[in-house]
Parts: sequence; C-alpha cells; structure tokens
Amino acid sequence: MFAESSSVEIIRDSSSFGLPLGDPAASQPHLDLGRKQTPVQTPQSHHTAVLALGANLGDRARYIEAAVSSLDAHPSIRVVDTSFLYETAPMYYIDQPRFLNGACKISTSLSPHALLDVCQQIERDLGRTKEHVPRNGPRVVDIDIVLYDHEQVTDGERLIIPHARLHERAFVLRPVCDMMPTYVHPVLQRTMASLLPLTMDGSMTRVMPVKDRMWHWGQQTRVMGILNATPDSFSDGGQHLDLERALDTARDMVRAGVAILDVGGQSTAPGRVEVSVEEEKARILPLIKAIREDPITQETPISIDTYRADVAKCALDAGAMIVNDVSGGSRDPQMLVLVAQRHCPFIVMHMRGDASTMTRLTHYEGGIVNDVRMELQTLVRNALAHGVRRWNLILDPGIGFAKNKQDNLLLLRRLPELVDHCAAGMLRECASPEVHDTTQLHEGPCMSLAHIPVLLGVSRKRFLGDLVHAPSSDPALRMQASIAACVATMATGCVDLIRVHDVAQAMDAVRTSDAIWRN
Repeated sequence: MFAESSSVEIIRDSSSFGLPLGDPAASQPHLDLGRKQTPVQTPQSHHTAVLALGANLGDRARYIEAAVSSLDAHPSIRVVDTSFLYETAPMYYIDQPRFLNGACKISTSLSPHALLDVCQQIERDLGRTKEHVPRNGPRVVDIDIVLYDHEQVTDGERLIIPHARLHERAFVLRPVCDMMPTYVHPVLQRTMASLLPLTMDGSMTRVMPVKDRMWHWGQQTRVMGILNATPDSFSDGGQHLDLERALDTARDMVRAGVAILDVGGQSTAPGRVEVSVEEEKARILPLIKAIREDPITQETPISIDTYRADVAKCALDAGAMIVNDVSGGSRDPQMLVLVAQRHCPFIVMHMRGDASTMTRLTHYEGGIVNDVRMELQTLVRNALAHGVRRWNLILDPGIGFAKNKQDNLLLLRRLPELVDHCAAGMLRECASPEVHDTTQLHEGPCMSLAHIPVLLGVSRKRFLGDLVHAPSSDPALRMQASIAACVATMATGCVDLIRVHDVAQAMDAVRTSDAIWRN
C-alpha cells in the first residue's frame, strides 16, 4: 500500500553554478533519448568502455567468467578491470531466478557499434537466445555497453550510451562504482557514487563464487582451519605429518563448522629454512587428495598455503580451490598468471622479504597502516593487471610478518582503514582518494581496497605471548589471546574470515560475535 522508501533529487542547470546555459561544458540534466546524435568519431586508436554483466540461468558465475574471458580473447579488446559480483533480485520482470551481476572495464580499438556486435556474438556463443523470452526475462548471460570514453551515442533501441537506465539500476551502478566511483556521468554531470543512493536495493548482496556455492559477504564471519603438513611450523609443526592424524584433525574441524581447510607444506615463520618444491608437494598433495576423498571432508573448500606457482598448480589439480599466497603474488612471477587462468579465489597477504629477512624489514616510514595499505594496493593492482578478477580477491594484512608487536597492535586497532572503512558486506559507496580525474575513463584498474573481504590470521602469534606475559610458553597455550584478538577486530565489521588452529573455540566466538554485531 505504501512505498518502501522515498527520495528527493535536486538537479540544477549550469546557471546555478555561474555558467551560461549554452556553455558546452554543461550537459543537460536529463537523458535526451529521443534526439538522434552523430555517430562517435574518435581519432585515438584505443578507447575505454565499461560493460555490465548479468546471468540468472545455469552456472551463473561460470557464464559471467566465460563472457569476460571471451572479451579478453578478442584481438581488439583487453580487459583491464573487473568489479565485485552481486546477487540481486530480478527487476521489471520478477517471475524469474535471482541474478548474478558484475561489470568489467575494457580497452578497445572497436567503435561502439562494432563492440556491440562482439558482445552480442559472445552472448549467442554462450547460449543466449531471445526467442520466446519476455523482455527483461531470464538469460544465461547479458553483456551491455554502459559507458564508452566520455561519449554519448543514441541509435534508437539498438544502442544508447551512456546506458539509458544506468542511473536507476543498482545492479549496474554498484559494479561500476567498484571500478570508478568518482567518474562523472557524461549527461547527468554527477559522479557514479552520488547516483548510487538513489538506486539502493536492499536485496542486493556482494558475493564470491566458491566451489559450487555463493559466499554472501557481510552475513557471517567464516573460519579457516590451519593444517600444516610440516615438521617445523611455529605452533603445530610435526602434528600433521602422519596422513591419518591430519585427516582426523580435518574431520574434527569440519564437524565444528569450518568454512575452509588451509593446507600448507612449508613453514613461513621467521628463521625457517625453505624446502624444495618437490618436498613441499610431497607434503601437501596426499593430504589434499585424502580430504577430497573422505566423505566427511570432501565438500569443504581447500586452500593451498604457498607462494610457489608449481605447488599451487598441483594443489588445484588435486582438489584445492583457493590459493593463499603469503607474498601476495610477488615472489613467483607465475603465480598471478596461474590464478588468473584458474579463476580461483586468491588471498593477497602483506609481508616483506622472506622467512630469513622479514624481521629486519620492520621500518615503516609512512606509518604501519599507511604503508601496509599502499603495499597491498600495489599487490592488488598487479593481480588485476594479470587478469585476476576483483570478485576473487581476499586481503590479509599479514599480522606477524615483518611487523613488531606495536605494529601488529596498531594494525589491528585501525584495520578498517585498510579498506577505507568499507567492509565487504557494506553496500554504501566510499570514493577512492586515489582517483582525481573524474571526466575520463582511465585504462588502468582501480587500486582502492574498499569492499575487498579481509582475512585475519593472528592465531598463536608470538606477540600474543608477549601480551599475556608468557613469551616462551607453548604457542598452543595462546588460544584465549588469539580468540580475544579475533573478536576485537570482528566488532569492526571489516573482518570476513579468521585463520585459526583452534576451530571449535573460534566457532563459538564467531557465532557469538556475529549474533551481536552482524545480526
């Protein structure tokens, strides 16, 4: 009977800002869709365009990934950035399944109409048909041109740029904001971020495809259980060298409610000696295969804790589906190539140096929070530039890696600053301070860390032993301190996963904390 919400939008013409009405810099306040415009004449060889992506039939994530990969494979197109993925309720024609939506930014030498032809051909190649399908009805994939440079194109119903309904569709505008929140709409003369509040959809959630399920960020904190198949890990070294014993631990973790089993074959603790690639694979592959074959653990996602691409490749082939790289893809040049090819979730951790040098690299000239943020931005930019999708990224601030006790505490205290106070489950916009030019579609990826899910790994770390006045005690006795650190940061709302040894105790803490803060 009554509307769910109301809004007021005030749009002024150029005279309100001291500009003459005829000034060419001032665009009309409303979209003029009835006026035929001259086709775009663009002298430069490359143009930047933004494409909206959607699917609501079959394996939605696979179809969207296939569409982006097909675009990138075209000789005249290069994908330079991607948004997060969102699950949304259908709009206009509501009697159909929920949609998965996203967007990508491309560099292309194609004209707008030639680009449209390519997009429609990719849709057909992936199985989309419009025959006997109602307008705005279900589809395996949809690729729409949203923006093209700073141009305007009106060609009847065939092509309208900017997209005619960009400003009213949260499922299009929200992904665009992930890549370019301060870009100014060529017609409405408002930033993408300023348009977003008028379109907010309460049923919209940011998601990550993991195995055959969707993880909805912001609804719960997930627990990652540590399974180190090593003799020298700082806390549980030697406990899981025996395959059956390691499998028993994995079963206990799954029964307790763990979301991910993190398998590692090499200790990265300070001072540890690196093992060979073959030794690392010999430690982790039997365990991964056993987890995959066991009826209790086989459905639980496995992450491989390694910075070596060859180890990660073999682990993914054996059944792992997430790569957890302590170097964030910086130590092995083939790691980002592999992750991009496999389209798998990728955990980008911050560290400096390696196990033998990290303790000497703890000086942060710009301050721990600022420098870690900047260095993570560089890692994220490199990942995106190699074709890793933004929707597959997870951040880890690297607590205990190249950081002293005070640095660790300050980083934990100010954790929301790493993601611009914009948690993965938050849908309000946070404009990136790095973006200054608001009238051009830049070719490079957006470096903002806003809304990227955060993994926190503080379990049994040495600085916790210092805090509880037991620095030389058994690391396993630091469980309570570990849980306290996790709960303190979960209250900020920006921690989406915690990596722990003590899964059962962590699950109790997570359920309680989520009931207070998330629900």
